[in-house]
This record gives sequence, structure tokens and C-alpha cells, in this order.
Amino acid sequence: MSHKQRIKGCIQWGALFALMIGCSGGAFAEEPPLSVPKAAQLGNADGAIDFNGWLLYPAVGVFSVLTNNLYQSPVNPLSVAGIGMAPSLVAEWTNGIHHTTLYGNADLRDYSDTSANTYDGQAGFVQKYEAMRDLIFTVQGDYTHKTNTSVLLNSIPGAIGTPAPGGTIVTTNGQQTVNVSGPIVANPYNMFTALASVFKILNQAFVRLTGSVSRTEYDNQTPLYPDFTVKTFNGSGGFWLNPLFYVYSDGSLANTTYSASSPILGGSNSPVSAYRAVAGVGSAQIGLFGGALYFGHQGSDGSTSAVGGSTTTGGNVFGGRLSYYPTRYWTWSLSADETINIASQPSVSNLALNIATQSPLLVPLGESTRTTAVNLQSDYIVSQQLAVTTRFGYTRVEYLDMARLDEAWLAYAALKYQLWRNVMLSLDYQYSKIVSTAALQSSTRNYATAGAVYKF
Repeated sequence: MSHKQRIKGCIQWGALFALMIGCSGGAFAEEPPLSVPKAAQLGNADGAIDFNGWLLYPAVGVFSVLTNNLYQSPVNPLSVAGIGMAPSLVAEWTNGIHHTTLYGNADLRDYSDTSANTYDGQAGFVQKYEAMRDLIFTVQGDYTHKTNTSVLLNSIPGAIGTPAPGGTIVTTNGQQTVNVSGPIVANPYNMFTALASVFKILNQAFVRLTGSVSRTEYDNQTPLYPDFTVKTFNGSGGFWLNPLFYVYSDGSLANTTYSASSPILGGSNSPVSAYRAVAGVGSAQIGLFGGALYFGHQGSDGSTSAVGGSTTTGGNVFGGRLSYYPTRYWTWSLSADETINIASQPSVSNLALNIATQSPLLVPLGESTRTTAVNLQSDYIVSQQLAVTTRFGYTRVEYLDMARLDEAWLAYAALKYQLWRNVMLSLDYQYSKIVSTAALQSSTRNYATAGAVYKF
């Protein structure tokens, strides 16, 4: 059996396993529902503008930025101060069976070095159809424009961030996103994404199947950043074994195709397929604790070898999460992940290895590596007006075919204060440091923002 056939068989098994026992996107579980949820309702009309059956949630944010290394660059770090504005609008309509969400937002930043100015934006729609209370079909269309792009792109794209009423950015499975940037470069691009999914509840269990296709077009194509298309499939689910424990599974497959010949990436199209499949067990809150453990496999095929031909990579992944709830308003979460990636031969790619925890360190897909990542996060609701989030992370990447070691540290703190019913103040600080034994790879960044959001 060829490696491609093994990859195809593995992801088909993973998707089937997901259908049988299930998980959410990423490595950790989405708890299966204990009962069929009520029919979808509109958001709280309090604070919304009611217009002909639609609820409108307009908001505008203003903020300031200060950083000593805007791009997390190892050489010539750019220190800038800046101000920005972020208007947004979410509109909702439902008749109980059909639920329509329209959204749009912009992020405009003016820095002391005008060459670093950014003009980002996003617009799209989400259409849900509840054929039955336990069977939901969803389609989504999204357009995103970004001024900066990551030095390496995830080999398996993450879920689309969708603005929800109130301004919180969430993924398609309802989890809040947290931005932890790695090294980036200025190269504007437009991304067009179409997504379809089906969600089925099966007696204290669930199954979710999602397929998407996205097209990314750069303003300035380069040998490392040609336009490309990604087709992604994910199958996930989970069910309760008893009132305390549930099992889950998740399988993802992505195929990236480049539309232009790239001498660095290996000729015309040079497609790359990547997959990641995990299964695990999780628990409900037992006393003051809860958690999850998982094990699986990941790999890729098609990265261009530096000596000619294609490269296959792969290895086991495993990890877990432990949550601690000292009070109903305070949560601690410790997560750890180890991802092994063995390459048949060294290769050059603009894709990064997917790991389950967030880190400022990017891991090249075409190298043999062992990546260990640990994150500790605290979420504390101090009062009805004040909430505090802190995060500490450590990532270690061992290059198995060379004498290279990369390490990264991350510290993050965010304060949110509800000044009035429709005014939210925020203060964020992020410290990230990358130390590498390879030349011109180490960097340090301090990044602080202060802002306010006004909801009309």
C-alpha cells in the first residue's frame, strides 16, 4: 500500500470513527448535549435595533497600540505606536426554522510608521436550517481582507471567525477565538470561503460533518506566496458513556493547490495534502475538576523536497487538558500537546504544522520535529463589570535531523471593564519571545493595546 493510500485510508477511518463516536474541531472535546436544545431564538433584543423583524447590533471600537516589534521579526524590529478604529454590524433574523445572520466589520490602523498601516475587513452570512430540533444544516459565505500574512500558513485551516452580537469573535462551533500572532509579513490578500455543515444530535451524542473551500489571492505574489485554494473536510462527534465520562473523535483533511508555478515550492500547482485525526475521553466537572485526554496521528504528502521529488511526513499526536473551578466565576485550564512529525526527506513549504495549542512559534511542515506545547489560562469574572484573562505558554521544538532547538514563551493578560451598559473598556498586553539555536530566528515582542467599544 502506498503512503498516499495509507493517508486516504487513515482519514476515511478517522471520519468514520468520528461518525461513530465523535469530537469538536481541534484536539479537545466539545461536550455532547444532554438533551435536544430548544428551537433557535434571536439574541437578546435589549440593546439591539429592531428593524422590520431584524435585530441589528451595530458597534464601533477605538483603540491605541504600542509595540517594539510589530512583525515579531528576528532582525530590524519595527517599533511603532498607533491608533485604530473597528466598526462592526451584525444583523439577525429567524422564523424558528430558518436563521439568517449577516455580518461585517473593519479594522483600520494608523501607525507612526505609515508603511505599516493596515486596512482589514470581513463580511459574510450564515444561514441555518433546522429541519428538526436535532438536525441542523448550515451554509456560510465569507470574504476576508488582510494586510499582513503569517510567515507560514496552517496546513489545515482553522474555523472561520464570525462576529456575534456583542462583538465577540467566535468560530463556527461557537468557541471564542484568541489571537496569538507568530512572525508575520506585509503582503495584502483577499480570501473567499464557502462552508457547509450538518449537525445531528443522537441521544446524548452528536455528529458534525463540515466541508469548506477557500481561495486566497495576494496583491503581490512571490515564490513563497502564490495564490492558492484549500479544500477541507472535517468529521467530528462524541457521546456520553455515563453521566461523568464521554468519548470523542475528530478527523480533518485539507488539500492545498497552488495556482502558479513556484521554483521554491516545486513547480506548477505542487499540491499538498495534510490530515490530523484524534480520539479521546473527556469528563464532566467532577467536584472542582474536569478534563480530557486524546491520542491520534497526523501527516502530510506533497511537500517539495529540496533534492527533488515529494516528501511525506507524519507522526503521533497526544495531549490533554485539566480544568479547575475554584469558584463559579473563576476557571483555570492547563493544556499540553506533543506532535511528532517525521519527514521522509527535508522539504521547503510555506505551510506550518498544526498543533493543538496556541503559540508564537511556527513549525515548518517539511521538517522532522518533535513539538511540545504547554498552556495555562485563567479566566476570572471579578464582578458584573470586570473580567480578567491571563495566559502563560511554553513551546519547545526539537529538529530531529539537525542540531537545532527552538523555544518560545508567551504571556498574555486582558482586562475588560463594563463602564456603562453600552460601553466596554479593554486593556491587553502580550509578551512573546522566541529563542533558537539557528541564526536569525530569535525575537522578542511586547504588544499592548487599550480601547473602548460602544454598542449603539
